[in-house]
Amino acid sequence: RCFQEANGAITLFVRGGTRFPTTNDYSYNWRADLDRDGTLEFNRQTTTGTITDFRAGTYLVEVIDFNGCSTNTEFIIEEPVLLEADLETLINEPICPQASNGTAFIDAKGGTPDYQFFWSNNSNVDDQNAANLSEGPYSVRIVDANGCETTYAIDVTERFPKVFVPNAFSPNGDDTNEEFKPVADCTFEYSMQVYNKWGTVVFTSVDIAVGWDGTYRGEPAPIGEYSYVIFYRTQLNDIDIEETLRGKLNLVR
Repeated sequence: RCFQEANGAITLFVRGGTRFPTTNDYSYNWRADLDRDGTLEFNRQTTTGTITDFRAGTYLVEVIDFNGCSTNTEFIIEEPVLLEADLETLINEPICPQASNGTAFIDAKGGTPDYQFFWSNNSNVDDQNAANLSEGPYSVRIVDANGCETTYAIDVTERFPKVFVPNAFSPNGDDTNEEFKPVADCTFEYSMQVYNKWGTVVFTSVDIAVGWDGTYRGEPAPIGEYSYVIFYRTQLNDIDIEETLRGKLNLVR
């Protein structure tokens, strides 16, 4: 049924010879050198042709009748290969800090297909895909068609946010590059100040979705070079992190 389990079973049907009157059957001597080291790890005598609870290997059985006549036969009991997670298929990408939208995927190999997959955060649902993961440990229980099981553990980790800051924008009403603002793939605590060449703050924001539209005090700001200071703070894998980005940008129309 499963790799290295000792739950094999064999039933022999014998004809001819003379049965023992007390059992109406024959005598059976079962032997096997399962480890191929010259030692009989399996040596059992029975008075019926059925034997159970043994593991895979090559077995020799001698059948003896009431008159001492005997015959031998050999048979091979096979087993599935080890059921395990197929790590070549594992997908477990780091997630944004404090996020809970992580996903994971894994397949299996060995055992007896088809497989079932039960992730620890949704243990009653059969799905190769795990969803709604946040930072921390998870495991997947894999079950094959014979009911054999294995478990594999993963750790979902957080990564640094990816922040892109443009170096120019053109607030001229053509609906392209109308605002100056960074683009990030994560959410975090944030602030931005934009300065003119004299060091005057012409724009400030604490919402990364709100950018500078190129105006100052309700009037279009002069074209030219400006500077910015962007600050963000978050917690990454239970460690507080913060970063300040400084740079130049050009306002063109």
